[in-house]
Amino acid sequence: MANLEYKICKTCRENKHHSEYYIYKGIYVFPNCKACTSKKDKENHKKEVEKKGGSEFVHSTPGVFACPIQKQNTFKILKSLGYQLNEEKNIWWKPGVKEIVDGKPVFLKLRKGPGKDKLKLIKKILQLYKSGMTGKKIATKVNLSATTVYKIIRENEESHKDSGSSNS
Repeated sequence: MANLEYKICKTCRENKHHSEYYIYKGIYVFPNCKACTSKKDKENHKKEVEKKGGSEFVHSTPGVFACPIQKQNTFKILKSLGYQLNEEKNIWWKPGVKEIVDGKPVFLKLRKGPGKDKLKLIKKILQLYKSGMTGKKIATKVNLSATTVYKIIRENEESHKDSGSSNS
């Protein structure tokens, strides 16, 4: 007569008590003991992390990585984007974008003028406003908020006044 409280693990082949197995819905006893199941799950997780190219978990502390693969891929990406590592301070920087000043990273202020599309939009807003259309109707027509439309009108009227007063 077999002892029903003990079972042989399919992986380690040891005879163990049912308390050392996971039990599904109080009926089905898993074929592998908890220790073997845990070991196998950890191995599978490690393979999945390697397959994905690193852990999805990202530490909030710079320079701390969840796994070596995550660190390796981070370095690869930053180097491909032109960033360099200051190993003394453990700071990534890129010439012309981010410099190290007094041992601290500082982003340089990049000034870009408005693109062609933005200039066209501003011109259209001003034309509609001069033709007598209200700011709210213009906002609906150009798919912007009324606040943005009024801001554009105000800024351009001020710059128009400033340039007009210097000509007189």
